[in-house]
Amino acid sequence: STRFGTCAWVLDESIVKRDAQLVPHGYIAPEAYETAVATAEQAKAALHQAEINLSYTTIRAPISGLTGSLSIRSGNLVSSSMTTPLVTINQMSPILVQFALPQGDLEAILHYRRRNPVIADVLRPGDNQVLGSGPLVFIDNTVNTLTGTILYKARLPNRPIRLWPGQYVNVRLVLAVEKGVRVIPDQAVQVGQNGRFVYEVKDGHAVIVSVVISRDA
Repeated sequence: STRFGTCAWVLDESIVKRDAQLVPHGYIAPEAYETAVATAEQAKAALHQAEINLSYTTIRAPISGLTGSLSIRSGNLVSSSMTTPLVTINQMSPILVQFALPQGDLEAILHYRRRNPVIADVLRPGDNQVLGSGPLVFIDNTVNTLTGTILYKARLPNRPIRLWPGQYVNVRLVLAVEKGVRVIPDQAVQVGQNGRFVYEVKDGHAVIVSVVISRDA
C-alpha cells in the first residue's frame, strides 16, 4: 500500500541521513552507508509503483456530462477485457444536433456558408418553439444512397439545458438574413395570363397587382 511504502521510504531516508554523519568519523563502514542509500532508493521506487497502482483504481471521464444507469456496482469484478461499459456519459453542453437534408440543398448551403456561418434553429415539434440555435459545424462527405440525403450537425450551447440526447426535434437552417425584403406566403401568389400576381386590398376593394418572385422558399 502507499501508506506502508511511505513509512518504509521515510525510515530508510532517515537512516541514510544518520549514516551520512557517521561515515566521516569512521563509526560505520562506507559499504554500510552505500547499502542504506540503495535500500532507500528501492523503497522510493516501490512507493512510486504503489502510487501508480493506486491511480489505476480511479477512473476519470474525458468529458463532463450526465451519467446514465450504472452497469457495474460496488463489489462487481471488472477487467480491461470487459465489453460492457461501466457507465454511459452523455455530454449535455455543448450538444450536437444531427439532421439530414436532400442532396439538392447542398449547393445553396455551401454557397452561403462561404460568406457567413450558417445557423440552425432547433424547434420543438408541435408548437415549433425555438429550443436553441447554433452554427452548422459538420457536413458529411457522402450522400446516403438509400434516402438521397446528406447528414449535417449543428453545435448548440444548450444553456440552460433544454435539449436531451436522443430527443426528436425539428431543425430550421438559416442560410442568410436579408433585410428590407418583402416576403409573402406561397398561397398568396396566383398565376394568370400575364404572369404571377397577388390580390391587394385598397380602399376596401381587392385589386390585382403583378409581382416578380425573386426566390421561392
